[in-house]
Amino acid sequence: MTQEKIDSYIKLLVAERNIRNIIGTTDIKLIYAKHIIPSLELGSIILEDNGIDVGTGNGLPGIIIAILNPAKNIVLMDAKISRINFLYKVKKELDIKNISILQMRCEDAGHNELYRESFEFGTCRAVANLRISSELVLPLLKKGGSFYAQCGKSIEKDINNAKEIISELGGEISEIKKNNVLLIEKKGQTPEGYPRKWNKLARFRKRR
Repeated sequence: MTQEKIDSYIKLLVAERNIRNIIGTTDIKLIYAKHIIPSLELGSIILEDNGIDVGTGNGLPGIIIAILNPAKNIVLMDAKISRINFLYKVKKELDIKNISILQMRCEDAGHNELYRESFEFGTCRAVANLRISSELVLPLLKKGGSFYAQCGKSIEKDINNAKEIISELGGEISEIKKNNVLLIEKKGQTPEGYPRKWNKLARFRKRR
């Protein structure tokens, strides 16, 4: 059943790609290599049950994590209505019962009492660099929660650029797992001023 749902999800991605650029390629092998396999590997190491995929876009990695782990409850959050509509289509056609879909800006969710410090784990793929993604995700996590950050080959440089803000946000870098997944644990409360507005965060968008 898991593989059937993943295959169906890929078909929906490819079909949507013909309407708008929701994913960069229609090559199935490339989609698996670049998107599905990393999401499956991430889903296999997440221990917590209640999470949020921040800036989920086309649903990666959140949908794959949900398919792989039907006992986990995952909120897929994005600001764009076109992406939200696609996610609802995926949820309905694949009958994925353990996902919820939320249309909201990432930086606003961190100040909303319904979501701030409410989740056990968070993910954030391809939204921004580690410095920004940490500021978007950590305010949403409970004390004791985990941010599973999918980093690239420049992970050591990313850590060096982000370590001060991670500490300020109440996080602590725990370990680097397989395939450059950085585990950041929420050790303390996030100060009320975080996350900042996007225009302030954007100053660090290209800083690696």
